[in-house]
Amino acid sequence: MFYQYAHFGKNDYFLKEYGTDFSFPAHMHFSFECIVVTEGEMTVSVNGEEERLTEGEAVLIFPNRLHALTSHGCRHMLCIFAPELISYFWEKVRNKTPDSYRFRPSKEILFALNGMNGEEDTTYKKGVLYLLCAEFDRERTYQTEDREERELLPAVFRYVESHYTENCTLGGVANAVGYEYGYLSRYFKKRTGVAFTEYLNHYRLNRACYYLTNTDKTVLDISLSVGYDSLRSFTRNFKKLFGITAVEYRKNAKVNG
Repeated sequence: MFYQYAHFGKNDYFLKEYGTDFSFPAHMHFSFECIVVTEGEMTVSVNGEEERLTEGEAVLIFPNRLHALTSHGCRHMLCIFAPELISYFWEKVRNKTPDSYRFRPSKEILFALNGMNGEEDTTYKKGVLYLLCAEFDRERTYQTEDREERELLPAVFRYVESHYTENCTLGGVANAVGYEYGYLSRYFKKRTGVAFTEYLNHYRLNRACYYLTNTDKTVLDISLSVGYDSLRSFTRNFKKLFGITAVEYRKNAKVNG
């Protein structure tokens, strides 16, 4: 699992795409995400709570919520948008958790979303997205989140993003965020389902995949640049995670690219 920074800080960010039989591992980002199932079924996990969606149903996932998607032979429409586009609604719910993230958008809203391509002016985007959020909000009840639930996990992800090339340890994270080591270890495992060292290892290897695909750096240079102190350790962990060596991964990427 990982934190997505690609669209962080873009106040008018809007992305819409369609997919078939699409699954995605646990991740977080600072945007709203709406997923509408148009055919078949999909299971969406949000902060450990699963929602089973059928045709015509949707979820509206709030920013900084850990979520994952598992397709069951389905088609879907996905919209990701900046909270600044619906700032009034965001202020209302930013410290709250809804009783459910699942809802059924009206045909009118789905028609409007289907017609958007991201090039509309900001006023139009806001209008459609506010109507979407109003439909979600109509029958919702909320509970107030505590500060830890809202801020601690993103803070850990930000630390890894900034320090993964170094000697990045949970002890360093604990000092940076002001939490006791043992508590932070248990909290991270409970929230993400993996130990901190496993998350860090996966993060480094995914960064290595980017360099293997997009640069001509040697495998040794890449292993050092993502925080491994030996090529042997990097090679062992890479093959364990992906089932092939880094050299084979690069060859496959060139063939498929």
